[in-house]
Amino acid sequence: MSIIDIILVVHKKDYPGSRARIYPVAEEMVKRGWQCEVRGVPKGFIGRIRLFLRFFNSDIILLHKKLFNRLELRVLKALRKKIIFDFDDAIMYTDPRRISRFTGRFRGIMEITDIAVAGNEYLAEEAKKYCKRVEILTTPVDVEKYSPGRPNDKKEIVIGWIGTKGNLFYLEALKPVFKKLAGKFPDISLSVICSDFPEFEGIKVNRRKWSVENELAYLRELDIGLMPLTDDIWSRGKCGFKILQYFSVGVPVVASPVGINCDIIKHGVNGFLASSNEEWEARLSELIADSSLRKKMGLESRKTVAEKYALTDYIKKYVSLVEELSGVRA
Repeated sequence: MSIIDIILVVHKKDYPGSRARIYPVAEEMVKRGWQCEVRGVPKGFIGRIRLFLRFFNSDIILLHKKLFNRLELRVLKALRKKIIFDFDDAIMYTDPRRISRFTGRFRGIMEITDIAVAGNEYLAEEAKKYCKRVEILTTPVDVEKYSPGRPNDKKEIVIGWIGTKGNLFYLEALKPVFKKLAGKFPDISLSVICSDFPEFEGIKVNRRKWSVENELAYLRELDIGLMPLTDDIWSRGKCGFKILQYFSVGVPVVASPVGINCDIIKHGVNGFLASSNEEWEARLSELIADSSLRKKMGLESRKTVAEKYALTDYIKKYVSLVEELSGVRA
């Protein structure tokens, strides 16, 4: 069997998207005996030269979210290597003040990419403007690892949110909702699974310092998951990974009707979609007050993620794309 030499370059090694989308695929490639290496993007000039020298010796280059500058794109094009570009954020709209810069870099990498792998339909449509081959692979969840296991001795109903500190502003927009809910339901609390913790008036807050080791245990504490978003060109690129994490532990979700959220959540079946603060309050109140509804929706949410967003299926599809591009079939 031919051995594929592939280098996978991640924008940030500790980025959630890298852990969910790239590392599991790399592990499968190693199991298959391929020559596989995962690298971060070096900041210095010498480090970049070494990275491009490694590109020269590779059959396939898989880039995760990294947008190179004009000179680097020219070198990358001159190498004439097979390229897969994977992205799960609207990286072309990262900075509203410099949209032309990032959209230009995005176009540049798309024009020399053989296969673009997008995390949702919105991102795929952006890629199709410049890339001939675009595939959609939603960020998956390891449903064997992430499974229901809610503590039996719980007395509070826990509403929860998981994310990076850069996205806390989405959650903070719901402060008036949480204050009203706490006034109606004294036995609720808000769990924030993050590295930073803003203040929330009127509601008990459980500060859960995120770590790889504690993530699952913290998710299992939840009764209801949250994914609020604003409706803009950046947020539409979100790939719903929070929702799938909640679903994996059998928790219903209330989310904003933005982007892929509308595809993952079947309103009234495995969760609710809410736009205004009034809708958020009404939907959360409904779930808080009705334990049978939470259980019913939780079962549906677990079913959804197991059937449509499982890691094993994602890996098979990804490896198949790499094999096709390389001309090798196991």
